[in-house]
Amino acid sequence: MPTALAYAASAALLLTACSGGDDSSSDDINGELPVFAPKATLFAKNTKAQLSYCTDESKAATKNRETGKVVGNPRGTDPKVFYTVTMQKSTQGVWQAVSTASPEDRIPGPPGELEAARGTKMAGRADQRARRDRPGARSGVSSPLLRPPRPDRQGIMPDINECQICGTTAPPVPGQCEEVTGYRLIRNPWSREPSFLDGNLHFSCLEESDESAEFFDEFTRMLQAGHEEIESLDGSLPPLTRMGLGMTQIFAGSECCIFQSGVSDRWMVVKRTGPWFHLRHADLLAIASGTSPKSPAAVIPYRLPIDPGSEVGEWSLPELLAALGVEDRYAATANLEGVEYEVVDYYPPKHLLEYVAAAPLPIPDEARAFLASHAETYTPVSFEDEQDS
Repeated sequence: MPTALAYAASAALLLTACSGGDDSSSDDINGELPVFAPKATLFAKNTKAQLSYCTDESKAATKNRETGKVVGNPRGTDPKVFYTVTMQKSTQGVWQAVSTASPEDRIPGPPGELEAARGTKMAGRADQRARRDRPGARSGVSSPLLRPPRPDRQGIMPDINECQICGTTAPPVPGQCEEVTGYRLIRNPWSREPSFLDGNLHFSCLEESDESAEFFDEFTRMLQAGHEEIESLDGSLPPLTRMGLGMTQIFAGSECCIFQSGVSDRWMVVKRTGPWFHLRHADLLAIASGTSPKSPAAVIPYRLPIDPGSEVGEWSLPELLAALGVEDRYAATANLEGVEYEVVDYYPPKHLLEYVAAAPLPIPDEARAFLASHAETYTPVSFEDEQDS
Protein backbone atom coordinates (compact mmCIF):
# COMPACT_ATOMS: atom_id res chain seq x y z
CA MET A 1 0.00 0.00 0.00
CA PRO A 2 1.42 3.45 -0.90
CA THR A 3 2.86 5.35 2.06
CA ALA A 4 0.55 8.33 1.53
CA LEU A 5 -2.50 6.03 1.58
CA ALA A 6 -1.24 4.33 4.73
CA TYR A 7 -0.94 7.67 6.54
CA ALA A 8 -4.34 8.85 5.33
CA ALA A 9 -5.97 5.55 6.30
CA SER A 10 -4.42 5.76 9.77
CA ALA A 11 -5.73 9.30 10.21
CA ALA A 12 -9.23 8.28 9.13
CA LEU A 13 -9.14 5.29 11.48
CA LEU A 14 -8.08 7.41 14.45
CA LEU A 15 -10.70 10.05 13.69
CA THR A 16 -13.45 7.45 13.66
CA ALA A 17 -12.26 5.54 16.72
CA CYS A 18 -11.52 8.57 18.88
CA SER A 19 -14.17 11.16 18.06
CA GLY A 20 -16.94 9.62 16.00
CA GLY A 21 -16.12 11.99 13.18
CA ASP A 22 -18.04 15.06 14.38
CA ASP A 23 -16.55 17.70 16.71
CA SER A 24 -19.98 19.24 17.28
CA SER A 25 -21.06 16.30 19.45
CA SER A 26 -21.66 16.92 23.16
CA ASP A 27 -20.29 13.46 24.01
CA ASP A 28 -16.76 12.17 24.60
CA ILE A 29 -15.65 8.55 24.35
CA ASN A 30 -13.77 7.28 27.42
CA GLY A 31 -12.08 4.00 28.23
CA GLU A 32 -10.34 1.54 25.94
CA LEU A 33 -11.19 1.35 22.25
CA PRO A 34 -8.70 -1.02 20.59
CA VAL A 35 -8.58 -1.33 16.81
CA PHE A 36 -7.58 -4.58 15.12
CA ALA A 37 -7.66 -6.62 11.88
CA PRO A 38 -7.05 -3.69 9.50
CA LYS A 39 -7.23 -4.41 5.78
CA ALA A 40 -6.69 -2.05 2.83
CA THR A 41 -7.82 -2.71 -0.75
CA LEU A 42 -6.93 -0.62 -3.81
CA PHE A 43 -9.29 -0.49 -6.81
CA ALA A 44 -10.40 1.76 -9.70
CA LYS A 45 -6.86 1.76 -11.14
CA ASN A 46 -5.37 2.61 -7.73
CA THR A 47 -7.30 5.90 -7.43
CA LYS A 48 -9.66 4.61 -4.74
CA ALA A 49 -9.19 2.48 -1.68
CA GLN A 50 -11.22 0.84 1.03
CA LEU A 51 -9.94 0.40 4.58
CA SER A 52 -11.72 -2.04 6.87
CA TYR A 53 -11.04 -2.69 10.54
CA CYS A 54 -12.70 -3.77 13.77
CA THR A 55 -13.03 -2.08 17.15
CA ASP A 56 -13.87 -3.57 20.53
CA GLU A 57 -16.15 -1.17 22.43
CA SER A 58 -16.75 -3.46 25.42
CA LYS A 59 -14.53 -1.32 27.67
CA ALA A 60 -15.56 2.08 26.26
CA ALA A 61 -18.41 4.45 27.12
CA THR A 62 -19.74 7.84 26.07
CA LYS A 63 -19.79 10.70 28.58
CA ASN A 64 -21.97 13.76 28.13
CA ARG A 65 -19.85 16.90 28.63
CA GLU A 66 -22.75 18.88 30.14
CA THR A 67 -24.44 16.34 32.41
CA GLY A 68 -21.53 14.01 33.10
CA LYS A 69 -23.79 11.01 32.39
CA VAL A 70 -21.88 7.91 31.24
CA VAL A 71 -23.51 5.41 28.89
CA GLY A 72 -21.95 2.11 27.84
CA ASN A 73 -22.99 -0.44 25.24
CA PRO A 74 -26.76 -1.09 25.36
CA ARG A 75 -27.72 -4.58 26.46
CA GLY A 76 -28.05 -7.01 23.58
CA THR A 77 -25.66 -5.22 21.22
CA ASP A 78 -22.36 -6.59 19.91
CA PRO A 79 -19.43 -4.52 21.24
CA LYS A 80 -17.23 -5.65 18.35
CA VAL A 81 -17.95 -3.29 15.46
CA PHE A 82 -16.77 -3.59 11.86
CA TYR A 83 -15.97 -0.29 10.09
CA THR A 84 -15.15 0.55 6.49
CA VAL A 85 -13.54 3.77 5.28
CA THR A 86 -13.73 4.66 1.58
CA MET A 87 -10.81 6.80 0.38
CA GLN A 88 -10.09 8.59 -2.88
CA LYS A 89 -6.99 10.16 -4.36
CA SER A 90 -7.54 13.83 -5.27
CA THR A 91 -6.29 15.45 -8.46
CA GLN A 92 -3.36 16.73 -6.36
CA GLY A 93 -2.45 13.12 -5.47
CA VAL A 94 -3.61 13.40 -1.84
CA TRP A 95 -5.54 10.49 -0.30
CA GLN A 96 -8.73 11.66 1.41
CA ALA A 97 -11.37 9.81 3.42
CA VAL A 98 -14.75 10.33 1.72
CA SER A 99 -17.02 8.16 3.85
CA THR A 100 -17.05 5.96 6.92
CA ALA A 101 -19.71 3.35 7.59
CA SER A 102 -20.51 0.42 9.82
CA PRO A 103 -23.55 -1.71 8.92
CA GLU A 104 -25.78 -2.32 11.90
CA ASP A 105 -25.52 -5.73 13.54
CA ARG A 106 -29.29 -6.16 13.58
CA ILE A 107 -31.01 -8.81 11.48
CA PRO A 108 -34.70 -9.77 11.87
CA GLY A 109 -34.46 -13.38 13.04
CA PRO A 110 -31.62 -15.92 12.99
CA PRO A 111 -29.74 -16.86 9.81
CA GLY A 112 -31.64 -19.36 7.71
CA GLU A 113 -32.82 -20.12 4.23
CA LEU A 114 -33.61 -17.35 1.76
CA GLU A 115 -37.31 -18.17 1.92
CA ALA A 116 -37.22 -17.69 5.70
CA ALA A 117 -35.65 -14.26 5.20
CA ARG A 118 -38.28 -13.36 2.65
CA GLY A 119 -40.94 -14.35 5.18
CA THR A 120 -40.23 -11.13 7.06
CA LYS A 121 -41.75 -9.05 4.24
CA MET A 122 -44.63 -6.79 5.21
CA ALA A 123 -47.80 -6.67 3.14
CA GLY A 124 -49.32 -3.22 2.62
CA ARG A 125 -49.03 0.03 4.50
CA ALA A 126 -51.04 -1.25 7.46
CA ASP A 127 -48.18 -3.66 8.27
CA GLN A 128 -45.30 -1.24 7.74
CA ARG A 129 -43.27 -0.96 10.90
CA ALA A 130 -42.39 2.26 12.72
CA ARG A 131 -38.81 3.27 12.03
CA ARG A 132 -36.16 4.35 14.50
CA ASP A 133 -35.86 7.95 15.71
CA ARG A 134 -32.17 8.75 15.90
CA PRO A 135 -31.91 12.56 15.79
CA GLY A 136 -28.76 12.55 17.92
CA ALA A 137 -26.61 10.58 15.50
CA ARG A 138 -23.22 12.30 15.25
CA SER A 139 -22.11 11.15 11.82
CA GLY A 140 -22.67 8.60 9.07
CA VAL A 141 -21.03 6.00 11.33
CA SER A 142 -23.34 3.38 12.82
CA SER A 143 -22.14 1.91 16.10
CA PRO A 144 -23.94 0.22 19.02
CA LEU A 145 -21.99 2.53 21.33
CA LEU A 146 -23.03 5.73 19.57
CA ARG A 147 -26.51 4.75 18.36
CA PRO A 148 -28.37 2.56 20.88
CA PRO A 149 -31.18 0.34 19.57
CA ARG A 150 -34.77 1.50 19.91
CA PRO A 151 -37.31 -1.21 19.02
CA ASP A 152 -40.82 -0.22 18.00
CA ARG A 153 -43.97 -1.00 19.93
CA GLN A 154 -44.17 -4.56 18.61
CA GLY A 155 -40.64 -5.22 19.87
CA ILE A 156 -39.31 -5.67 16.32
CA MET A 157 -35.90 -4.15 15.77
CA PRO A 158 -35.97 -1.86 12.71
CA ASP A 159 -33.37 -2.69 10.07
CA ILE A 160 -31.85 0.20 8.14
CA ASN A 161 -30.76 -2.26 5.44
CA GLU A 162 -34.36 -2.84 4.41
CA CYS A 163 -36.41 -0.56 2.18
CA GLN A 164 -38.22 1.78 4.55
CA ILE A 165 -41.35 1.57 2.36
CA CYS A 166 -41.84 -2.11 1.51
CA GLY A 167 -39.69 -3.71 4.21
CA THR A 168 -37.70 -5.96 1.87
CA THR A 169 -33.95 -6.30 1.39
CA ALA A 170 -32.51 -3.19 -0.30
CA PRO A 171 -28.83 -3.29 -1.35
CA PRO A 172 -27.93 0.22 -2.61
CA VAL A 173 -27.45 0.66 -6.35
CA PRO A 174 -26.98 4.30 -7.47
CA GLY A 175 -29.98 5.51 -9.44
CA GLN A 176 -32.15 2.64 -8.19
CA CYS A 177 -31.82 2.34 -4.42
CA GLU A 178 -30.21 4.86 -2.05
CA GLU A 179 -29.87 5.56 1.67
CA VAL A 180 -31.38 8.37 3.74
CA THR A 181 -29.40 8.89 6.96
CA GLY A 182 -31.23 9.66 10.19
CA TYR A 183 -29.20 12.74 11.10
CA ARG A 184 -30.73 14.57 8.10
CA LEU A 185 -33.99 14.63 10.11
CA ILE A 186 -36.32 13.92 7.20
CA ARG A 187 -39.70 12.91 8.57
CA ASN A 188 -40.82 9.41 7.65
CA PRO A 189 -44.20 9.54 5.83
CA TRP A 190 -44.45 5.72 5.81
CA SER A 191 -44.30 5.22 9.58
CA ARG A 192 -47.35 4.70 11.77
CA GLU A 193 -45.66 6.78 14.48
CA PRO A 194 -43.72 10.06 14.21
CA SER A 195 -40.15 9.21 13.23
CA PHE A 196 -37.27 10.23 10.99
CA LEU A 197 -36.21 8.30 7.93
CA ASP A 198 -33.09 6.21 8.52
CA GLY A 199 -32.36 3.54 5.95
CA ASN A 200 -32.59 2.57 2.30
CA LEU A 201 -35.33 3.29 -0.24
CA HIS A 202 -36.09 1.40 -3.44
CA PHE A 203 -36.72 4.09 -6.03
CA SER A 204 -39.42 1.89 -7.59
CA CYS A 205 -41.25 1.80 -4.24
CA LEU A 206 -40.79 5.55 -3.87
CA GLU A 207 -42.30 6.35 -7.26
CA GLU A 208 -45.27 4.05 -6.66
CA SER A 209 -46.00 5.46 -3.20
CA ASP A 210 -48.86 7.84 -2.43
CA GLU A 211 -46.48 9.66 -0.07
CA SER A 212 -43.81 10.45 -2.68
CA ALA A 213 -44.90 14.11 -2.93
CA GLU A 214 -44.58 14.51 0.85
CA PHE A 215 -41.11 12.96 0.71
CA PHE A 216 -40.14 15.29 -2.16
CA ASP A 217 -41.09 18.35 -0.08
CA GLU A 218 -39.12 17.11 2.95
CA PHE A 219 -36.09 16.02 0.96
CA THR A 220 -35.76 19.21 -1.10
CA ARG A 221 -36.18 21.37 2.00
CA MET A 222 -33.26 19.52 3.57
CA LEU A 223 -31.18 20.09 0.42
CA GLN A 224 -31.70 23.86 0.61
CA ALA A 225 -31.39 24.23 4.38
CA GLY A 226 -28.24 25.07 6.27
CA HIS A 227 -28.20 24.18 9.96
CA GLU A 228 -31.81 24.94 10.88
CA GLU A 229 -33.91 24.21 13.94
CA ILE A 230 -36.94 21.97 13.48
CA GLU A 231 -39.49 20.63 15.94
CA SER A 232 -38.73 17.38 17.70
CA LEU A 233 -41.02 14.43 17.05
CA ASP A 234 -43.09 15.05 20.19
CA GLY A 235 -42.84 18.86 20.13
CA SER A 236 -40.63 18.95 23.23
CA LEU A 237 -37.80 21.44 23.79
CA PRO A 238 -35.09 22.07 22.86
CA PRO A 239 -35.73 21.82 19.11
CA LEU A 240 -33.53 19.66 16.89
CA THR A 241 -30.91 20.94 14.45
CA ARG A 242 -31.21 19.72 10.86
CA MET A 243 -27.92 19.36 8.96
CA GLY A 244 -28.94 20.55 5.50
CA LEU A 245 -26.75 20.72 2.41
CA GLY A 246 -27.16 24.45 1.70
CA MET A 247 -27.85 23.98 -2.01
CA THR A 248 -29.67 26.43 -4.30
CA GLN A 249 -32.46 25.50 -6.68
CA ILE A 250 -31.48 26.41 -10.25
CA PHE A 251 -34.22 24.63 -12.20
CA ALA A 252 -37.84 23.61 -11.65
CA GLY A 253 -39.55 21.54 -14.32
CA SER A 254 -42.69 19.45 -14.58
CA GLU A 255 -40.79 16.24 -13.85
CA CYS A 256 -37.89 17.28 -11.63
CA CYS A 257 -35.93 20.06 -9.89
CA ILE A 258 -32.17 20.69 -9.89
CA PHE A 259 -30.11 22.00 -6.97
CA GLN A 260 -26.52 23.26 -7.03
CA SER A 261 -23.92 23.54 -4.31
CA GLY A 262 -22.37 26.96 -3.73
CA VAL A 263 -19.02 25.60 -2.49
CA SER A 264 -18.24 22.62 -4.74
CA ASP A 265 -18.97 21.16 -8.17
CA ARG A 266 -22.01 19.22 -7.02
CA TRP A 267 -25.59 19.05 -8.22
CA MET A 268 -28.66 17.10 -7.17
CA VAL A 269 -31.47 16.20 -9.57
CA VAL A 270 -34.65 15.27 -7.68
CA LYS A 271 -37.68 13.83 -9.46
CA ARG A 272 -41.04 14.99 -8.18
CA THR A 273 -41.86 11.34 -7.58
CA GLY A 274 -38.96 11.15 -5.11
CA PRO A 275 -35.80 9.58 -6.67
CA TRP A 276 -32.64 11.69 -6.56
CA PHE A 277 -29.33 11.65 -8.44
CA HIS A 278 -25.95 13.05 -7.34
CA LEU A 279 -23.94 14.73 -10.10
CA ARG A 280 -20.32 15.90 -10.28
CA HIS A 281 -18.62 18.19 -12.79
CA ALA A 282 -17.60 15.16 -14.87
CA ASP A 283 -21.28 14.22 -15.10
CA LEU A 284 -22.18 17.74 -16.22
CA LEU A 285 -19.61 17.49 -19.02
CA ALA A 286 -20.90 14.03 -19.97
CA ILE A 287 -24.44 15.37 -20.31
CA ALA A 288 -23.17 18.32 -22.38
CA SER A 289 -21.44 15.86 -24.75
CA GLY A 290 -24.62 13.81 -25.13
CA THR A 291 -23.51 10.79 -23.08
CA SER A 292 -25.06 9.32 -19.94
CA PRO A 293 -23.57 10.22 -16.54
CA LYS A 294 -22.44 7.35 -14.32
CA SER A 295 -22.08 7.16 -10.57
CA PRO A 296 -18.53 7.01 -9.14
CA ALA A 297 -17.01 3.62 -8.28
CA ALA A 298 -17.17 3.68 -4.48
CA VAL A 299 -17.16 0.69 -2.15
CA ILE A 300 -20.64 -0.01 -0.71
CA PRO A 301 -20.79 -2.08 2.51
CA TYR A 302 -24.09 -3.95 2.92
CA ARG A 303 -25.32 -6.38 5.56
CA LEU A 304 -27.14 -9.32 3.93
CA PRO A 305 -30.14 -10.89 5.72
CA ILE A 306 -28.57 -14.37 5.51
CA ASP A 307 -25.23 -16.01 4.74
CA PRO A 308 -25.27 -16.83 1.00
CA GLY A 309 -21.94 -18.66 1.18
CA SER A 310 -18.61 -17.89 -0.42
CA GLU A 311 -20.09 -18.20 -3.93
CA VAL A 312 -21.66 -14.75 -3.50
CA GLY A 313 -18.34 -13.34 -4.71
CA GLU A 314 -18.95 -14.96 -8.09
CA TRP A 315 -22.54 -13.78 -8.54
CA SER A 316 -23.54 -11.02 -10.95
CA LEU A 317 -25.74 -8.19 -9.68
CA PRO A 318 -28.92 -9.73 -11.21
CA GLU A 319 -28.06 -13.05 -9.55
CA LEU A 320 -27.61 -11.35 -6.16
CA LEU A 321 -30.92 -9.50 -6.41
CA ALA A 322 -32.71 -12.67 -7.56
CA ALA A 323 -31.26 -14.67 -4.65
CA LEU A 324 -32.50 -11.98 -2.25
CA GLY A 325 -35.95 -12.05 -3.87
CA VAL A 326 -36.01 -8.35 -4.78
CA GLU A 327 -35.21 -8.37 -8.50
CA ASP A 328 -38.63 -6.83 -9.18
CA ARG A 329 -37.62 -3.73 -7.17
CA TYR A 330 -34.74 -2.88 -9.50
CA ALA A 331 -34.30 -2.26 -13.22
CA ALA A 332 -34.82 -5.11 -15.66
CA THR A 333 -31.90 -7.51 -16.05
CA ALA A 334 -31.10 -6.06 -19.49
CA ASN A 335 -30.73 -2.59 -17.98
CA LEU A 336 -28.58 -3.90 -15.12
CA GLU A 337 -25.98 -4.96 -17.67
CA GLY A 338 -24.86 -1.32 -17.75
CA VAL A 339 -23.93 -1.46 -14.05
CA GLU A 340 -20.24 -2.13 -13.37
CA TYR A 341 -20.65 -4.52 -10.44
CA GLU A 342 -17.70 -6.05 -8.60
CA VAL A 343 -17.51 -7.78 -5.24
CA VAL A 344 -14.61 -6.42 -3.17
CA ASP A 345 -14.93 -8.67 -0.12
CA TYR A 346 -17.37 -10.79 1.87
CA TYR A 347 -17.17 -11.18 5.67
CA PRO A 348 -19.26 -14.29 6.60
CA PRO A 349 -19.51 -13.79 10.41
CA LYS A 350 -21.48 -10.59 9.93
CA HIS A 351 -22.87 -11.39 6.45
CA LEU A 352 -21.13 -8.20 5.29
CA LEU A 353 -20.84 -7.85 1.51
CA GLU A 354 -18.63 -5.07 0.15
CA TYR A 355 -19.10 -4.26 -3.50
CA VAL A 356 -18.72 -1.58 -6.15
CA ALA A 357 -21.70 -0.69 -8.33
CA ALA A 358 -20.99 2.13 -10.79
CA ALA A 359 -24.34 2.65 -12.49
CA PRO A 360 -25.78 4.83 -15.27
CA LEU A 361 -28.00 7.55 -13.80
CA PRO A 362 -31.47 7.82 -15.43
CA ILE A 363 -31.64 11.62 -15.53
CA PRO A 364 -34.96 13.02 -16.89
CA ASP A 365 -34.79 14.55 -20.36
CA GLU A 366 -35.78 18.02 -19.14
CA ALA A 367 -32.88 17.94 -16.67
CA ARG A 368 -30.46 16.83 -19.40
CA ALA A 369 -31.53 19.72 -21.63
CA PHE A 370 -31.08 22.29 -18.87
CA LEU A 371 -27.74 20.91 -17.64
CA ALA A 372 -26.31 20.71 -21.18
CA SER A 373 -26.98 24.43 -21.54
CA HIS A 374 -25.82 25.14 -17.97
CA ALA A 375 -22.46 23.46 -18.67
CA GLU A 376 -21.66 26.05 -21.35
CA THR A 377 -21.54 28.92 -18.83
CA TYR A 378 -20.59 27.11 -15.62
CA THR A 379 -17.19 27.90 -14.05
CA PRO A 380 -15.82 25.04 -11.89
CA VAL A 381 -14.99 25.73 -8.26
CA SER A 382 -11.22 25.80 -7.79
CA PHE A 383 -9.38 24.23 -4.86
CA GLU A 384 -8.61 27.73 -3.55
CA ASP A 385 -12.33 28.61 -3.66
CA GLU A 386 -13.15 25.53 -1.57
CA GLN A 387 -10.48 26.47 0.98
CA ASP A 388 -11.83 30.01 1.25
CA SER A 389 -15.34 28.65 1.84
